[in-house]
Amino acid sequence: MSVAILSLMIVLPAAAVIVWQRHSRALWGSLFFGFGAFAVNGLVRIPLGQVFAHPLFGELLAPFPNIFVNYPTSWIIWALIGGLFREGIRWLILFFPATSVRTWQEGVLFGLGYSCLVALQHFGEFVSISWEEIELFQYSFVETMALLNQGISWFEALYIALDRGVVETAFNVGTCLLVMFSVRRLNVWLFLAAVLWYGLYSELPRVLFFNSVGWEVFGIPSYHMGFSVPLLSKTLIALLPLLLFFDLRRGEDFSKIMRPSVVIGATTFVCLTWVLVVLFLAFGSRFLFGLSD
Repeated sequence: MSVAILSLMIVLPAAAVIVWQRHSRALWGSLFFGFGAFAVNGLVRIPLGQVFAHPLFGELLAPFPNIFVNYPTSWIIWALIGGLFREGIRWLILFFPATSVRTWQEGVLFGLGYSCLVALQHFGEFVSISWEEIELFQYSFVETMALLNQGISWFEALYIALDRGVVETAFNVGTCLLVMFSVRRLNVWLFLAAVLWYGLYSELPRVLFFNSVGWEVFGIPSYHMGFSVPLLSKTLIALLPLLLFFDLRRGEDFSKIMRPSVVIGATTFVCLTWVLVVLFLAFGSRFLFGLSD
C-alpha cells in the first residue's frame, strides 16, 4: 500500500505530461528539452558539489553571521549558488537549442519533462537507500514489496508523493516558465526571480523546521510539525512563480514590478502565508491527518 502511494510521485507528473500534450498540442520536443536540462544540471552538480564540500569554500563562508538561530547562513548561500547554476542551465538551453520553446504551452511541457526526471530521481533514491539498508537483493519481488511497505507508513508515503509529485512539479513548471519568459523578453529580473525563489523553496522549510522552538505552545508534536511545516511552506512558495506567470501572460511589463500596489500585495501575501501556517499547525492538520501526541 505504501509503495503504491509513493509511486504517485512518478505517476502524477507522467499523467500530467500526457494530459497536457493532448490538451495543448505542444511539441514533444519541448518534453525532451526538459529531459536534457535535467541531465545537464545533474552533470554540473557533480563538480559543484565537490567545490561546496571543499574546506576552503567553508572557510570563505565562515565570516558570514547566522541570520537564523540553529541554521547556518552558508546553507542559504549554497542554495542560491545552486539555483544560479540550475536556472542558468535552463536559460542557456532555452536560448539555444530549445528555440521552439517560446509559448507558455511549450514552457509547461518543458517544465513537466524536467519534473518527471526529478520525481524519478527521488523515487530511485528511496529504493536505493532501502536496498542498502534491508539488502533487498536477498528476497523475491513479493517479499521485497512487503519489506518496503513495512519500512514506510502510508502517511509518510502520502507526504512524499504530494511533496515530490505535486508541489515540486508545480514549482518546477512555474520557474521554467519564468526562465522562458526571461529568454523571450531578454529580461534578467525574471531569471533572478527564479533563482531567488529556488533558494526560498529549498531552504525556508528547513529554516522553519530547525527554528521550531515554541511550536509546542500550539500543542503540535515535533513529529507532526516535521511533516506539516515543509509541505505547507513549499506549497505556498510554489504558487509564487505561477502567480507571476499569470501576470506575465497578460502582457504585464516586469519593469513595473516594483509599483507600490505590487509591493503591498506581495507583503500582504507573505503575512497571510505566515498566518495560514500557524493556523494550519495549531488547528487544522491534527484533524486532517488524525495524528496525536
